[in-house]
Amino acid sequence: MIDMRTRLAVKCLRDLRYPLANIRRALPKLTGTSQTEISKHTGLSRATVGHHLEGIRRNPAAQKKISDIFKVPVKELFKNDGSPKK
Repeated sequence: MIDMRTRLAVKCLRDLRYPLANIRRALPKLTGTSQTEISKHTGLSRATVGHHLEGIRRNPAAQKKISDIFKVPVKELFKNDGSPKK
């Protein structure tokens, strides 16, 4: 579903100090993957996927599932960036 270009794009954006929350929000568009598709592949609700991509929630198990879809390490996608924790 996602290839090495996604991981490279995330790395480049992080190297440019692009805000992590914006990277998470941009990934579905960059990869052509909707939140609904992510939801189907992870078993999470679409709302839960959206909340994690927006940084509203931080559940390590859900973060791992979402990171796996994009083939990006959890720490690169969900490092503590000051987002609220629920």
